Amino acid sequence: IGGHDTRFRALVTHASVYDMGAFHGVTDFPSWWELMMQGAPWSDSDYDRYSPHRFVRDWKTPTLVLHGERDYRVPIGEGLALFEALQAHGVWSELAIFPDENHWVLKPRNAIAWYETTLDFLDRVWAAT
Repeated sequence: IGGHDTRFRALVTHASVYDMGAFHGVTDFPSWWELMMQGAPWSDSDYDRYSPHRFVRDWKTPTLVLHGERDYRVPIGEGLALFEALQAHGVWSELAIFPDENHWVLKPRNAIAWYETTLDFLDRVWAAT
């Protein structure tokens, strides 16, 4: 959505997949990813065609990137790469990492912080636009 559409005032992404081809080699479940993508990244599949990393240059929408540091399904490197690319392209972006969470934010205090961080970001974007 980020590199293709500007109709939203803000985007919030949790456990982001940024580089679909690279993601194949670091997820804990590459066989499922191959099934969803109808092949491996080295085959004639659509990894590169739809990968968000190819469209970050067109990204304009303020974005909050949320990620659990212990996420093995979507390793934190994906969220970090997205955030760094957004920063490099001048996109209003913020990063919130939950060091003791995995793919799901399950600890009650962290869940509260997740929602507070999200609502605070949305409030600030709303006020600025």
